Amino acid sequence: MKTMVAAAASTSVEALQLLLVSLANHPEIQAKVLAEIQDVLRDPQRDVTTEDLNSLTYLGQTVQESLRVHGGIVMILRQVTKDINLTSCTLPAGGRIMIPLHAMGWNPDLFPDPSQFRPERFSPENLKNRHNSAFLPFSGGSRNCIGKTFALAFLKIALVHILRRFRVRSEVRLEDIQYEVTTVRHSKTPLL
Repeated sequence: MKTMVAAAASTSVEALQLLLVSLANHPEIQAKVLAEIQDVLRDPQRDVTTEDLNSLTYLGQTVQESLRVHGGIVMILRQVTKDINLTSCTLPAGGRIMIPLHAMGWNPDLFPDPSQFRPERFSPENLKNRHNSAFLPFSGGSRNCIGKTFALAFLKIALVHILRRFRVRSEVRLEDIQYEVTTVRHSKTPLL
């Protein structure tokens, strides 16, 4: 249990750092997120509610886009439960397959100009045109990340509190970030 909590905290903090660097590199997006926060919350002193988080749609799109660009989970392994016939081969039951989650987010067929940071990719209109398994930052199905709800809430609430009080700037450019890749990606570049 301690390992799970430590892993959740570590990956969530890393995701927040990368989200902040993304906003620092795109002040126009940061301004749009802040405007939405001010519009939804109005009173800068009140706590953020679940209803607020659900109403902060552009903030949610920005979090999703940051997870697409900087996704922490590189790949997952799954076991094939029944034979699957594909165009070029058959995946036999009992076999193992690797699903490259991070690479899916950079697939230009799914996300045109994948190196561009565009939260609008996750607008309701754009989501209608994309398969729901095209973006799986927390894996999918019955074995998805147990911390998904916590991580998304943490990122949104932290961003609300930070942007209410500060404008984020960074000397780190997104294209200069270097990663260490294991099962999970970590930035080797000092971010904050």
